[in-house]
Amino acid sequence: MTKKNINVGYVVVVTVVLFVFSSVKDIKANNIDKLICDLKSRDFQTRMQAVEELGKVIDKKTLNIFRKYIFVKTEDWKIKIRAIEFMGMVDDREVSSFLIKIVSDPFLNEGCPAIQSHAIIALGKKFNNGSKAVDALIKALHYNNIIIKEAAIKSLGEIGDSKAIPHLLQGLEHKSFVIRLSTIEALGKIGDIQAIPYLRRVAENENDPYLREMASSLFKKFSSWIIFTSNKDFNK
Repeated sequence: MTKKNINVGYVVVVTVVLFVFSSVKDIKANNIDKLICDLKSRDFQTRMQAVEELGKVIDKKTLNIFRKYIFVKTEDWKIKIRAIEFMGMVDDREVSSFLIKIVSDPFLNEGCPAIQSHAIIALGKKFNNGSKAVDALIKALHYNNIIIKEAAIKSLGEIGDSKAIPHLLQGLEHKSFVIRLSTIEALGKIGDIQAIPYLRRVAENENDPYLREMASSLFKKFSSWIIFTSNKDFNK
């Protein structure tokens, strides 16, 4: 094969690749345009399916679509929640800031704590450790709504930021079993030894045997970490 033939073959391959790439981009753009139209359908399932499909190709364009769509006043809350769940998968500070906005926006949450609680859950990702999301979730701990409070506790546990520990501790004495349970679970996931004396108190004073056993188990686990670390340092 001559050098000329090789060059011609190379040009042909590059041309084909560029054509295919361009075609794929056009197909994707056309599909997204169709999905945007489907979001305006009167049929619930069509709109939900459009959100599902857009969620498979998360990029700046689809994120912007979701940002606008979530604020459509007349849309069903279940569809909005699905869009929020997709946004929560994206490790991006702008997206996290948008979700924080959803948590505090009365326009969205009036009469529908589900949207607020799902935005809180969406923020509960480890990549939000050390971010403004932690501050927003700590603030949400003071909401009176049990669903929102529980969501905030669980999300703080998932993130694992020790900054949340002092704010979570009040949940150990809450009258709600669910709040006390989710608080103990969150403290276990964060795994910070500053919770030890509080877990010990729960292990000794909690009326519910299940929660008492949970707290006792964590207390022993955390205490063993201190002993192990101390022995390790001593042996050095």
